[in-house]
Amino acid sequence: MIRQPELSGCGSLWRQMMETISDLEELSCPEGSYVTVGKFDGLHLGHRELIGGVLKARDKGHKAVVIRLKIEKQQGESLLTEKETGDILEALGVDILAEIPLTEAFRDMPAETFIKDILAEKLQMKAFFCGEDFFFGKDRRGNIRLLEDLSAVYGFTLHVLPKKNGGAEAVSSSRIRTLLSDGAMHAVNALLGYRYFLEGEVVHGRHLATYLGFPTANVVPPAEKLLPPFGVYAVLAETGGKVYEGMANLGVKPTVTDEKAVLLEVSLSGFSGNLYGKTLRTEFLEYIRPEKRFDSVDDLKHQLNLDFDGIRDFFHEKRGKETEC
Repeated sequence: MIRQPELSGCGSLWRQMMETISDLEELSCPEGSYVTVGKFDGLHLGHRELIGGVLKARDKGHKAVVIRLKIEKQQGESLLTEKETGDILEALGVDILAEIPLTEAFRDMPAETFIKDILAEKLQMKAFFCGEDFFFGKDRRGNIRLLEDLSAVYGFTLHVLPKKNGGAEAVSSSRIRTLLSDGAMHAVNALLGYRYFLEGEVVHGRHLATYLGFPTANVVPPAEKLLPPFGVYAVLAETGGKVYEGMANLGVKPTVTDEKAVLLEVSLSGFSGNLYGKTLRTEFLEYIRPEKRFDSVDDLKHQLNLDFDGIRDFFHEKRGKETEC
């Protein structure tokens, strides 16, 4: 079975559960901290290199702090939901997550004030990690030069990491979004450093899939989650601590309904049992074909059999390559 790689940079055994706050006034870390600040949309490889730097540099007695600047988004725009972001950061070993709305008041805060009042005084910061194009604060004055100048004043070290490249281009959330909209799941997953996924509770459907020979677990995608193109995918699905290879259809089922409600239908290879009410995590490996309307249910059934054969061959080939390695 192909398993999701472990996220690197996990915290050591002495750390406590991650604390999450939503107000700068609540920040307090008298024991000292190692800090990074950013939007962290998707927690891709570049983001996790920054966070990994904080975690590796942190020594016992100090805290690893991530200040995540939240932008108000429309439905269907997030690479990760807020809960998913928190779950991943906690798994990595972050001690404090500050989810701070990127309001006009925050944008107008002088960078010097943020460094002095928040980083130096509230967090007793020992080290700051950022990318080479980092800036913040009123008139974008919070840049590398200012941080360098004030590091000696407030007694912290500055670590500036170069942009993480994925191929010829830098890793970025906007690049991942473009690739995701094209269904380029292999490239998306390579830049994220984990497989793009949807997670949710299994709900009842029309049970038509059972008639078609492919019983499915049905999940309504989170409203805020950015979705790949509607269609059929080779997936891995995890539930109850077990991982199954599978075939998934994401879309509105145009052959059998005009309701336009988006649903993820996942057929798990080798699974038998009842999943209703349980959480299913579905990871997207390969985009097989776009969603389409068929002239009849029998035509749909024929196509699903072809899809299943193709996905079975995909996993067989994938296992073969892993065996060679």
